[in-house]
Amino acid sequence: MLGLRVSPEVLADIDELAKATKRSRAWIGEEAVRQYCQVQKWQLREIAASFAESEAGGPVIQNENIVAWLSSWGKPNEKAAPKA
Repeated sequence: MLGLRVSPEVLADIDELAKATKRSRAWIGEEAVRQYCQVQKWQLREIAASFAESEAGGPVIQNENIVAWLSSWGKPNEKAAPKA
């Protein structure tokens, strides 16, 4: 059992989804938390795997190169994606 306080706006969204899908508030809430947990666990696994690969000497792109590339987005001289 888990109690959860949500803003009136979130509660309105939950109620809208519950009505549209003919599900209960509890079902919508549980599904939302389940999906959130799945995404977060996947993200943590991927971060750990990437860190392990980098520590083992795998390909790495320097942060400065990523920042320069991202900063160029949408500008006339947009840079190509950096390569490892």
